[in-house]
Amino acid sequence: EYLARCMDFINCCDICVLDANISREAIEFLTKNASVPLFLDPVSAAKASKTKDLIGCFHTVKPNRIEAGILAGSDTSTDEGLFAAADSLLSKGVKKVFISLGEEGILYTDESNRGIAAPILGKVVNTTGAGDAAMAALAWGWIKGLSAKQCAKAACRASSLALECEGAVNGMMNEEAIYPRNRTQGDGFVVF
Repeated sequence: EYLARCMDFINCCDICVLDANISREAIEFLTKNASVPLFLDPVSAAKASKTKDLIGCFHTVKPNRIEAGILAGSDTSTDEGLFAAADSLLSKGVKKVFISLGEEGILYTDESNRGIAAPILGKVVNTTGAGDAAMAALAWGWIKGLSAKQCAKAACRASSLALECEGAVNGMMNEEAIYPRNRTQGDGFVVF
């Protein structure tokens, strides 16, 4: 009932980002009633299963390695398995897949691009908020018209910033911090 009252507002937005912490009924309602692209963070292996049969309704998904295996119904223990899982999700209707690999970066794929964006290594102070920062960067990047590779790189930068602070949100997080535009080399990122 609450979501029904919010649908006009939601459908006026560029996208709707949700995670699997909300009820299965709420997720299903959004997949049936949202006219804007839906971005999904499965949150955990246990919660990913409640979105498995709805996965084709999402424009973009950001699972981790284990969640990707659950959503695709396949083994994701190798890079080949990860890309196969991502391809499976694309074949079900997902437009962009970003698989969080923790310290190994973010696998990205869509209909024409695929790869693994290297992590931005820094001092890890607190892991709370890193996944949320990555998802926010992916949503921001899509709204800005960035490629899947650029979105993945922005997500790696955002995660790194989140990991470097004591709280869940780094006060230094801003557009320039996750997508530097000076001294670029081809894809809008600073060369280090």
